[in-house]
Amino acid sequence: MSDMEILPLFVLRGAGFPVTDALLPAAGTAHADVARARSLLTRLDALHPALLSLLADQQLERPERRRLRRRLASRTAVDPALPPGTPAAASVARWNALVAELDEARARAARGCAAELDAAQEYLRAWHARPRTAEAVWFSSHSAASGLEAYARGTQLSGTTRRVALRYLQRLATKNETTSFFGPFQYGEVPAQDTGPGPAPGPGAPTLVFDPASPRHGAPTTFLARYVIDGLADRIGQECAGSERTPLSLHPLARVHDRGLRVADRDIALPAPLLRVLRAGPVVPADLPPSHRGAVAKLARAGLLRPRLAPASTSLTEQADLRAAVAGLHDAAPGPVTAWLERLDALEESVERVRSSGWPERRTEAAELAALLDGYGLGATGRPAGSLYADRQPVYEECVGGLRGLSLDRRVLDRSQDALHTVLRVHAAYAARVREDAASWLRLHWEKTGLPARTGLYDLLEGLQQYPQPDYRDGSPGADALWERLDVLAPAGSRRVEVTARQLAAVFADVLPAEPFVCSPDLMVRRTPAGTDQLVVGEIHHGIQPWSWLARALPEERRSALRRTVGTWAAELARHQAGEDAVPVTLVEPRFTGKTFTLEYPGLALERMGRSALPRDQVLGLHDVTVDRDPLALRTTDGVPLALMPTSPVGPLSRALGGLALWGPRTPPLREHRPRVTVGGVVWFRETWRLGADAVAGLTAARTPEAALTEAHRLRDHLGMPRFVYVKPDGEPKPVFVDLESVAYCDMLARLAAGSAGAVVSEMLPGPDEQVLHCAEGTFTSELRTAVLVRNPS
Repeated sequence: MSDMEILPLFVLRGAGFPVTDALLPAAGTAHADVARARSLLTRLDALHPALLSLLADQQLERPERRRLRRRLASRTAVDPALPPGTPAAASVARWNALVAELDEARARAARGCAAELDAAQEYLRAWHARPRTAEAVWFSSHSAASGLEAYARGTQLSGTTRRVALRYLQRLATKNETTSFFGPFQYGEVPAQDTGPGPAPGPGAPTLVFDPASPRHGAPTTFLARYVIDGLADRIGQECAGSERTPLSLHPLARVHDRGLRVADRDIALPAPLLRVLRAGPVVPADLPPSHRGAVAKLARAGLLRPRLAPASTSLTEQADLRAAVAGLHDAAPGPVTAWLERLDALEESVERVRSSGWPERRTEAAELAALLDGYGLGATGRPAGSLYADRQPVYEECVGGLRGLSLDRRVLDRSQDALHTVLRVHAAYAARVREDAASWLRLHWEKTGLPARTGLYDLLEGLQQYPQPDYRDGSPGADALWERLDVLAPAGSRRVEVTARQLAAVFADVLPAEPFVCSPDLMVRRTPAGTDQLVVGEIHHGIQPWSWLARALPEERRSALRRTVGTWAAELARHQAGEDAVPVTLVEPRFTGKTFTLEYPGLALERMGRSALPRDQVLGLHDVTVDRDPLALRTTDGVPLALMPTSPVGPLSRALGGLALWGPRTPPLREHRPRVTVGGVVWFRETWRLGADAVAGLTAARTPEAALTEAHRLRDHLGMPRFVYVKPDGEPKPVFVDLESVAYCDMLARLAAGSAGAVVSEMLPGPDEQVLHCAEGTFTSELRTAVLVRNPS
């Protein structure tokens, strides 16, 4: 049995525009003059004390002495009356010559910055005038698209708009976007180890295999956003509920007990015959005795009984599922159903027009679709702005890339397997510490609720609502303490650290978990200057994250094969987590976006306001599960042990009650600097710097683009940073690509950092010239995401 099994398919995702698009024309020309000016200024700084000392020995009037000191302090030329041939006269001559050179270098830098900004402005305008760019920006933000269209036309050429244009350029050309048409993804094969033809590949063999003549982009898929689907289900359900022939289902948080119906902390008394009907399943009011219909009508008006029309949270065919559910109510409510089926047909035709139209016609089609939805009361007004976890557009698009023959050379990948296995187990040790902290929090607050040591899951969740729940996305103090062990391997002051997998395992030996776990690492492939491929570890996610992208793109046969693999993994996780008789259970929560949804593992589903796609006899409600406090364990009310599978989202309860959830800080807490750490040839951590408030203040104090470039050069020179970096000022949700030799990028950075208390800077690795995705449309940044089952090697 292998220590690490890899899912047979992986996802390749990346930018939708070539990385070379992000490199502005003429970048670096002004930088050379700025570097020259700073070098001259350093020489003047070194000469200044000696010249002051020499002038102090001269016979000068006090006003003249004060004037000379002021000019020396401002690094300008001086003209004291000194005897020729003296050391003081020679020093003054050297000073004035350096000042003249400095003035000339500054003048050249100013001219270079102006010319470079003009070139950047023209380039950005032309780039944003491209139809594909305009379409990408429009799908991201309608308001930004409007301003950048004016910028491309030349009617809005402010510095602010230029910076916005540059931020979109860096995002679209250097970020590995997820399932959007401007950042396509594609699935590729991970063959078995012994299937590679021919002799073992040499050191220069590529890790990623594909036809380089094939295109980056494939055909897009367009579908209604999830909030639209759920909104339609609610609206249609409300209208159909007016018919007494419409089947009504209980709200998922309502619980039938011996005396009535319980919702949260409220009990609703109901007659015993009606309670028996509610327990049996959907209620058809017309089939009930007249004495019960009034109570059912009240429950329906309160939203506690409603038609079950919303598609499963894990559905891949939401529109078709919704239409089928509505059509199934035709005999019960023919009037509303007929009208809504016609509306759903109109929506489907409108979505198809959006998909098939070219740009800019598709913008008009999308506007007509939005107007249609507004008429149904389902517009985007009031949707959360700037959220990564809630759709804003009424339609969602994804694009599967067009690369042919995409696969990994497993034999090349296997060279890094020991290093990856050890790195992932160290992250699992971190997750285990977070789980301990989450379990401690749960037990402490459980006791505060006064609930017994074995209680219902619904009651426990209700009781815990009165306490603020911790957010472990940033880790926990107990887990962060583990990273202090890295100081043994990467002492302060080091820039490049290389260790073996065995050395890393030895440092963390006593905390590496024995239990198996599933995770989804992001891996970038770097083509080194020596021509070999090197893996770079990005984020490490819990569970089987590629499913969110693979599921919709794969034919059902491939999905079924993956489910079988996942089923085997789930059974192994369940045995180690809760014993031989444990059943894997997937927590199904509401789905808020069109692109992310969990995989339901084979076994049971536990609905928490979401809807499972499994048969109803495999679905549990919160009322069907009990929790033990010591030790923490989940069971059905019939006593069957449950093992919670790793899915999204990850809250404190799922951390405490489930397996290892590798979701949280990807890197150790940063003080001032962290070296690049390589484990067995795999880059684990990229070199990173923490800019404090003083450093950021120096950037934000720059009032001109030239001053911003000068300050960025000073920081880069002082800290030893490379040219291409990602910068994340405090408060920014995502890092931003910055070329530290470009005046336009440094100007953008200075304004972006304004008001920030600090920033994190990390090297861009792979850099622009180290990318491996070269295809018909150019060179692109990319990353691989696969899923792995990791076992204890013992």
